[in-house]
Order: sequence, then structure tokens, then C-alpha cells
Amino acid sequence: MRNRRITLLVLIAVTCLALLEGRLGIIPYNRGTGITITGWDEFIPHAVVEKECLLPASDLTQLVIDAEAARVTVSGAETDSIQILATVHAAASTVEKVEEDLAGFKIDAIVEGETAILRAKMPSEMPKIGTFRIVYQVTVPQDLFISAVVQQGLLELSDLSGGIDLDAEYSGSSANNLSGGITGDIRYGSIELKRVEGPVDLQTVSSAVELVLVDVPAGYTFDIEAAYGTIDSTIGLERKEDNALITAKGVLREGEYPVTVRSRFSTVEISLER
Repeated sequence: MRNRRITLLVLIAVTCLALLEGRLGIIPYNRGTGITITGWDEFIPHAVVEKECLLPASDLTQLVIDAEAARVTVSGAETDSIQILATVHAAASTVEKVEEDLAGFKIDAIVEGETAILRAKMPSEMPKIGTFRIVYQVTVPQDLFISAVVQQGLLELSDLSGGIDLDAEYSGSSANNLSGGITGDIRYGSIELKRVEGPVDLQTVSSAVELVLVDVPAGYTFDIEAAYGTIDSTIGLERKEDNALITAKGVLREGEYPVTVRSRFSTVEISLER
């Protein structure tokens, strides 16, 4: 078991190498080749641009995020608007060239009915830029539902109660202080959920999962499966192993909130914050 766990962790680390820069707040990206592993060199010619956008949210029910090669933070607050700040660092042969390219950058955010849509990526009409990093800081009403698709990037969520639907590939995702439940499909990446109260439904492939639940009287019903993976839990679940499949099931307190994980080639860690 120990050897299998070490092997899995190594495999996950290899597939997530592209995220290491992002963990430091740096996401260099070369158009057409994916995230680089070389790091951001502050001494090469580069420029920085900041843009802001404000969307009224009193009539909105959800925010849809389509992110690629970007770091996106979404924070809930007592507000009746969606506030977006985008910061772009871009590099090219000369500062003048970078500034010329960045002059046309704008935040791609629209409202359609009760839905706000944010496309958090470098626009395709700016092909001259070579390497860049882009960070979006988004503040939303706490009870707004968030639906996010993330490719080769980072997503950080906090202080939200409206529910989360997440689809992430080659990305790192984290959340803190959620009370509206979360569903997620995570492939070749990682997801770290802390101070979560509510239902959880995750499917993962070649990923690392850490889930810390708030111990509440409503309780949880656990149904965890790991094929060719590992399950570590401090909750005292009933554990069974059948060849390459591990299952862990159980009920805590009233068992009101379902916690379901279906994982393949992944590590799953579950604990309680008391």
C-alpha cells in the first residue's frame, strides 16, 4: 500500500508540473504550446496592464467562468454587484511592442438574462504576445451560483454559499469556507476543499483530492470509491478492498449531506474540521 501510494503521488506530481509555477502566483504561457516550466523572468522586456469591470448582480442567479492559462480568485461578499479586476503581465522583444499589444486588452464579461459570463483568457485577436501571465480577482454576492471551466490554470474560491459546479483539467483548484455544496470533474490536477459544509460530488482522474468538512449536526453520508488509487480518512469509515478498487462508506451524525467521490488513479484524503 505504501509503495502504491508513493507511486501515485509521483505520477500525479509529474502530470501537475505545469501547476508549480501557478502555485507561486506565476503562470507563464506560450500560445499554442501550453504552460511553460521555465518560470517568469522579471528582467525580460515586459509590461503590466490592469482593467476593471463592474456588473450589477441584483437580478443575477449565477456566474459562468471560462478560464484558460489564468489564475482566477472568486470571493463572496455582501455586495449587489460583480467586481472584476484583471492584471496582465506580458513579455516580448521590447517593452514598446508589449505595450502596443496590451493596449487592446479588455475584460470579456457579459450578462445574458440571469447569468453573468466571464471569459478569463487572453483574447485570440492578440496573437503578437508571446509569454504572459494573467490574474483575475472577482468579488461576487455570497449566494451567487458559480459554474467554472478551467484549463491549464488555477481557481481559488472562498466565502460562497450559492453552490459550485467545476470542470477542471490540468489545473489546480481550491476552495475555503463553502456552504452551498460543490460538484466537480477534475482531470490531471488537484482540488483542495477546506471548511466545506454541504453536499459534495466529485469525479477525478489522475488527481489529488483533499477534503476537509465542517462537523455539523446535519452530518454526512459518505460513498467514496478509488480505482487504482488510495483513500485516507480520519472519519472512521467502513473500508473495503477488492483488487484495484477501494471503497469507504459510512454515516456521520444525521447523514443529511451526501459526500460522493468516484476517483481513478487518484489520492483522496478526507477529514473533519471540528
